[in-house]
Amino acid sequence: MEGTARKEASALPLMHGFGKSFAGYHQFVAGLREALQRKTESIGFYDRLEDLAPTEFHQRVLAGLRNDEVHHFNLLHQMYTAATGKRFERTLTKPLFRNYSHALQLAFVQEVEAGKIFRKLLGQLHDTRLQMLFCVMMADEALHTSALSFLKST
Repeated sequence: MEGTARKEASALPLMHGFGKSFAGYHQFVAGLREALQRKTESIGFYDRLEDLAPTEFHQRVLAGLRNDEVHHFNLLHQMYTAATGKRFERTLTKPLFRNYSHALQLAFVQEVEAGKIFRKLLGQLHDTRLQMLFCVMMADEALHTSALSFLKST
């Protein structure tokens, strides 16, 4: 399940010189930090979920979701670095779950929350290509919720 955000990465050169010049800069950077932290958590989450997956099919789907999360993290990190001149430091951890089904439910909630964060960040941008990038990442999050719902039902 490879997301479509990869195709939109060409929008990132627009971030060159992106900085404190727009109203809402500090709010946008805070939102990027929140999104980066959540993506970091999601990567660890999917690593752990893949370890618990009951079938090879589940493992493949979860690996695809994790790959999307890594790609989203990289895109957001490029934006953050362009906006702040700094790198976002992350620490990957693998959370513990009661069971696989509960973990799928938690992952579903994480994906919904990520979509909300992207929607908030989208509203702060005025460049249509960057807006499109956030729309594509939001669509990926929606696809992830569908995949997680399917896995939970099987």
